[in-house]
Amino acid sequence: MPLNLGQGVSFFFVLSGFILAYVYPRFNSSSEIRRFFWARWARLFPAYLAAFLIGAILTSYVWSPGTLIAHLTMLQGWIPVSAYYFSYNGVAWSVSTEFFFYVVFPLLMLLQPKASGALLFFAAAALLAWLLLVERLGLPDYGSPATADGMKITQNGLIYISPVSRIFEFIFGAVVAGFWRSRAWNWTLRFSTLAELGAILLCFFSIYYTGVASREVAATMGQAAATWLMHSGSFLAFGVLVFVFAVGRGWVSKMLTNPLLVVLGEISFSVYLIHNIFLAFYLKNAADFYWLSDSVGLATFFGVLLVSSYLIWFGVERPGRRILMRSGSVGSQSATASRHVQASGYAAMASVLFLMAFSGFSYWKGFGPIGERSARAMTSDQSADFIGANFSGIFELRGVSFSCREKDLIARLVWKKTGVVSASLSHAVHVIGPEGAILGQADYSQADRVRHMKLGKMWVDNVLVRPAQVPSKATALAVGIVGENGKLMKIDHSKTDWEGHRLVIPFDRCNE
Repeated sequence: MPLNLGQGVSFFFVLSGFILAYVYPRFNSSSEIRRFFWARWARLFPAYLAAFLIGAILTSYVWSPGTLIAHLTMLQGWIPVSAYYFSYNGVAWSVSTEFFFYVVFPLLMLLQPKASGALLFFAAAALLAWLLLVERLGLPDYGSPATADGMKITQNGLIYISPVSRIFEFIFGAVVAGFWRSRAWNWTLRFSTLAELGAILLCFFSIYYTGVASREVAATMGQAAATWLMHSGSFLAFGVLVFVFAVGRGWVSKMLTNPLLVVLGEISFSVYLIHNIFLAFYLKNAADFYWLSDSVGLATFFGVLLVSSYLIWFGVERPGRRILMRSGSVGSQSATASRHVQASGYAAMASVLFLMAFSGFSYWKGFGPIGERSARAMTSDQSADFIGANFSGIFELRGVSFSCREKDLIARLVWKKTGVVSASLSHAVHVIGPEGAILGQADYSQADRVRHMKLGKMWVDNVLVRPAQVPSKATALAVGIVGENGKLMKIDHSKTDWEGHRLVIPFDRCNE
């Protein structure tokens, strides 16, 4: 992509520093600091926990006591190994990193009003020293959480994830807030509008050119500096954007006060927390959505995402925050507020029941009694030629069937677990021609639950092959499984190619 939109996390950190410095310019007592910590926890945890529970059912978590404790206490981003910071709901690492900023924020506010320039200089110097240290350590760039490399310290964990490297952006946002507060900015409507449009363009240019420059930086200054530039290099442009819109005197600012856009802003935290969960669920069950065109599927995805996010915000996040604040004796509750908490509690119950019912049915369909019966029903004579194809003594193919929907091919593969595996593996699915050439691919990752299944258990994988992947010359589906060593497993069956590493299953191609 020409624009690394992942830098939106950096914008979030800068904006967060600005907002907290605006809302909490100083702390006058230890009780105020305690109230601040409790308010931050109440702000984050209800939606955070709701997303965790939804993901537990929809995306097949791999459970571990250490990662579970770190995730539920929002400390996973402080541990620079991917098995921790990408555990469970992977995008929640940024919430963990933000939580670290909250912990040190009172100390920053003690220093910032007196010497904001010195604080920013010190933070920049500390960041530079950190990047030099990481570069000298010679660590690997990244380790997949699904393999043994997920327990290795990496540059990604120390630079992209770690709050030590990201706190500079947060401090910069707080310093921008102090500068904004230093005087009244009486800009004209025309100047403000031009400044707002200019700030937006500056951010787009910065996101693009920091991505381009990171490749040059990697060759001259090292990979550590390039990684930081790729993910955090637009902090200055984001600070300008936040400052200009904080002045808020232009036409763009006025447009953003539209009630619909305000609601989208309110639910944005929930959108962020669950979007990847829903996307993983969709990709895992793509064959069940074959009847949706790409455009309708995209619209449906965003529709479900926004409605679910609204339910979490209205029915979980808001009442959860009020309940926690009330239990923490932070502020007083009026009778009206108490009634509002009660009404929101009913909405919370309805929202959670709906989302959990949907999640539970999805699990039952794929891995419960329905999934088991479906798997056994497909082990019939129609797939007798392939029953028992053994993949390194760990998996057996117990059945296969094909169906066509317009131009789409849906392959249903029945698997049986026959051996122990310690990691979630990948399935390589190739659409091939008469000579075995790959005409298209529909690879997919094995569900995490598979590694925890008992031996002898069966399940069905529905593989959707889209029109572009089913050319008219396609004659067969070739299936392989990538083992823990990164290589295709050896297959004990007569109908294979690639020296016994790919099972070849003929099919009648879909009509053009």
